[in-house]
Amino acid sequence: MSPIQAEVERRGMQIFDLVDRHPESIFSKAGFYQRMMEFSMRDEHFKVQMFRFVDVLASLRRGSDIVQHLDEYFTDMRNGYAPLIRTGVSLARIVPIISGKFLRWNVSGMARQFIAGRNPEDVMKTLRKKRRQGIGFTVDLLGEAVVSEEEA
Repeated sequence: MSPIQAEVERRGMQIFDLVDRHPESIFSKAGFYQRMMEFSMRDEHFKVQMFRFVDVLASLRRGSDIVQHLDEYFTDMRNGYAPLIRTGVSLARIVPIISGKFLRWNVSGMARQFIAGRNPEDVMKTLRKKRRQGIGFTVDLLGEAVVSEEEA
């Protein structure tokens, strides 16, 4: 391992240690997102479905379509949270126009924590803003990816 790689890994471990020692409040937006990500990393099926839902969300226009996709992606969960997920989907069906907007707002907020922009100009604008706010960050340059051959 090169000295620079060792230093990158050491600093990465420090960041993870700090996050573990100082978690956000569950009642804050950042705390909610943090717990959603922790949960998704423990449940592979949930993680795949969550990323699929995020991917399709941009193309959905009506609240009822968003709720329908939420149902299709998440009600078959077979984990301890399945009853909670089913209840949430049932409640979302009551007023889909409101729940659709709420879901889009939350998913978009979570995505903005991980996606700095659509193009280099957007990314630089976002990173400069974070720097002015005193927020540290790391950046990965990614291309489009798919979960399976069928999705490609």
